[in-house]
Amino acid sequence: MRFSADVDSGNEDSSAVPSSCKSFSADDIVVVCNSGAQYFDKRPYCYFCGKAQTQIQRHWKTKHGGEAEVIKLASLTDKVERNMCITKLRNQGNHLHNSDVLRSGRGQFLVTYRLKSGAVAADYRPCESCWAYLLKTELYRHRCKFPKKNRRWVAADAQMLLPPPPGVSAKVHQLVSGMQDGSVKLVAKTDPLIVEYTSKFVTKKDMQKQVYIRDKVCELARSLIAVRNHHANHTKPLDECISTGYFGNCIKAVNELAEYDENTATYAKPTLALKLGQALGKAAKIVKRKATEARNDDCIHEAELFGDLCSSEWSEIIACRAKIMPVLFLPWHLKSIDTLLTYRIQAGILSSNCYVFAYSHSDHHLHGCDALRTAALKCGAVAPASLRSTDLCKHVATLCQVLNLKDHELDMLAGYMGHDVHVHRQYYRLPNDVLQTSKLVKVFLLMDRGNLVQQKGRSLDEIVQLVNGDEASVGEA
Repeated sequence: MRFSADVDSGNEDSSAVPSSCKSFSADDIVVVCNSGAQYFDKRPYCYFCGKAQTQIQRHWKTKHGGEAEVIKLASLTDKVERNMCITKLRNQGNHLHNSDVLRSGRGQFLVTYRLKSGAVAADYRPCESCWAYLLKTELYRHRCKFPKKNRRWVAADAQMLLPPPPGVSAKVHQLVSGMQDGSVKLVAKTDPLIVEYTSKFVTKKDMQKQVYIRDKVCELARSLIAVRNHHANHTKPLDECISTGYFGNCIKAVNELAEYDENTATYAKPTLALKLGQALGKAAKIVKRKATEARNDDCIHEAELFGDLCSSEWSEIIACRAKIMPVLFLPWHLKSIDTLLTYRIQAGILSSNCYVFAYSHSDHHLHGCDALRTAALKCGAVAPASLRSTDLCKHVATLCQVLNLKDHELDMLAGYMGHDVHVHRQYYRLPNDVLQTSKLVKVFLLMDRGNLVQQKGRSLDEIVQLVNGDEASVGEA
């Protein structure tokens, strides 16, 4: 068995913390950076026995040489691949230790890179692939050696890889107890994975979002009931359904709950179909985390494959039938559409064509983006490329940020525009300086008029409304 030369002499220590390791305390959890200047100051935790070691590779060799992971590591000859496996196995040991610290609410919490002043354990998230702990605000910058295809909402997904903190179970019981009695409540209370799924939302949203969390839990519980009905097994837990063999049953369950119509290939509840896909993906993250702690490689692999199916196949099987957007019509629009419908037969529209803007002698329809592009070129605009549906959506979303909408209002706007709220917040949020300028300029207007002292005790939003009202009255005058 070959290990690097710098680990030939070992020293085991499961309690001491080197003085060179910087730390910041929050309650009973101490955040420790295992990145000292010297190698022997680093004490990662063993993935197999859970003890801190100064010579982790030598410890694996002498104490756990019969483990499959160590045998595989010794057989690797490619230096790059070998270093990747060493890093991942070391990070997995630290992850198991950090999970125990979070459950107990006390201990040393290990992170991968140097600490940010004042940072606490809640500021860190593990990488899904290599299990390195990084600041959640910097996780999207992480260049993992085990890259994943889906890089959206990295920090939100990483939250599912952490165990719930102590004291959450009582809150979960309180939240679930508020549900209406029935099979959905029974499943939500008794299925271990749904209980932990609920714990994650309670940790993230707190009890102030009880209604929102309860709706999410009910959706997942109903999907499990539907999967059980399709499989004729009314006691099967959700974690056993998180596998590639049950993905087809999950699709059938979603189609049933979202009321899929095969004739029109549409959903009566399209939003529910999308939400259930996201919920099953989050459940797969939890299963992967639990399987990692149990060192169950088969379950880890199944959870990863199921999660990949949810992120890739869902968009092709479910989402393409569910990104439905409402259309606003003015009275003259409706009059024009009525005229089109009146003369459909004379225009050569087939009776089998169900589209409003249909091609003659065909079952196909006009595409709105093509019509908008043609109109933008013919109208003589200076910059016709800016008159596109995508730019319009960005323009609307950007302007709405100035309104400082609340979370539920932003969710409504995102849903109406046919976008996920995360897309709105990630790509369309205005920089802080733009928001500050739009509001603080009102303060300087009051100063210029000499009326700022009269606004004593008012909030910034009240001042903005006051100035806007004055400007409107001046415009009317």
